Amino acid sequence: MRILLASLDTRDRCPRLARLEPFLVGHEVDLMFDGAPAHWVRRKESGFDAIQRCFASWIGWPSRKPLFHPVGAEPAFEYDRVVCFDLLLLPDLLELVEPSKIVVDAREYYPAQFGDRIKWRVTWGRWHHSVCRELLPKVGGIVTVSQGVAELYAQRYGVRPKVLCSFPDASKVEPHRTGKPIRLVHHGNTNRNRNLEVMISAVASLGNEYSLDLLLVPTDRDYLEYLRKKAQTHANIKILEPVDRGDLVNVLAGYDIGLFVPRLVTPNLEHALPNKLFEFIQARLMIIATKGSDAGDLVIEKKVGEVCDATAKSLARVLANLTCVKIDQYKAAAHKCASTMTSNRYGEDYRLILEERQKGKVMRRGS
Repeated sequence: MRILLASLDTRDRCPRLARLEPFLVGHEVDLMFDGAPAHWVRRKESGFDAIQRCFASWIGWPSRKPLFHPVGAEPAFEYDRVVCFDLLLLPDLLELVEPSKIVVDAREYYPAQFGDRIKWRVTWGRWHHSVCRELLPKVGGIVTVSQGVAELYAQRYGVRPKVLCSFPDASKVEPHRTGKPIRLVHHGNTNRNRNLEVMISAVASLGNEYSLDLLLVPTDRDYLEYLRKKAQTHANIKILEPVDRGDLVNVLAGYDIGLFVPRLVTPNLEHALPNKLFEFIQARLMIIATKGSDAGDLVIEKKVGEVCDATAKSLARVLANLTCVKIDQYKAAAHKCASTMTSNRYGEDYRLILEERQKGKVMRRGS
C-alpha cells in the first residue's frame, strides 16, 4: 500500500505518528508534516491569512490555500490510506483521496480542545464542530486515545472510533528503591489548564523530604515565567529543560512519582490518557492523577498509584500519607503492567486497521 501520514507537528511533537511509522515497513510511506524530508512542505502563512481563516470559522469553511503543497518529485496522489493526525488538515486531505481511504487520528476531542477559552470556543471551536459534523461520518476510520473521548464522538457525531492508547516504546528499566527525598516529576507543555502551580504549592508545603522537577516545553512563555518565579524561592523545586523523547523514559526512571493532576475544565482533560501516563509506567514510577478522570481511573484499576482533587491541599495530603514502602509497591505494580503497554501493541493494532479491506468497518455504528 501507499500510505500518507499527515500532521501539523514534527515527529518529536507527534509521538503517535513517530511510533506508527516503524510498523509500516513493507509499505510505501509518505510524510506530510512541518519539516518532512520529501514531497511535502508547509506553506508559510501570513497573519492576515490566519485572521481570514479565523473569521471564516464564523460562517463556514475557512477560505484559504492548502496548508501543504508538493515539492521536488511530485506525489502521484494515489494513496491507498491516509492517516490524518490533525483535524485542520482533513479538508485538504479529502482533496487528495476519497473519504473511505482516510483514517482520522483524533488525538483530542477537537470541538472542545481549548473549551475553557471563550475566544477559541466562538471561533475555532465552531470550525472543529462543523468539520466533525460534516466530515467524520464520511471517512473510512477513526482512532482516538481513550474510551471517554471515543464516547464523546459517538454521542455527538454518531461515529465509533477505535481506541488505541498512546503507548511508548518498551523499556528494560527496573524499579529502584524509594528513599528520601522522595522525587516527583511532571513533563509536558506549559498549558495553563495543566495546573502546574498546584504541584509547586503542594510540594513546597511539604519541605525538603520531597522534591519536584518540572520538565517543561515553553508553549506559553508568560505562564512559564510565572512558574519560574513561583518556584525560585523553594530549594526543593526545579524547572528544567525538556528532554528528547528518545531519552525521556530513562530520565524519568530516576524519579519516584509522576504527577498528572490537571483541573478537569475541559472534556479532553477529563478523559485524557496522555503519553506521559504510559511513559511514567515504562519508567516504573508511582503515579498520582486527578480524581474522577480517566487517567485517575486507570491508575486505580492498575494499582499503580493514587488520586487526588486538583488542589494543592489535596495533593499535599496524599503525598504526606505515603511511605517509601507503599511507593515501592506502586512501582512494582507499574513494572508488572509495563510489558502490556508498549508501542508494539499500539503499532500492530494500527497497522491492522490500515490494512483492513472492509472500508469504514472501524467507525460506523453496528460494526
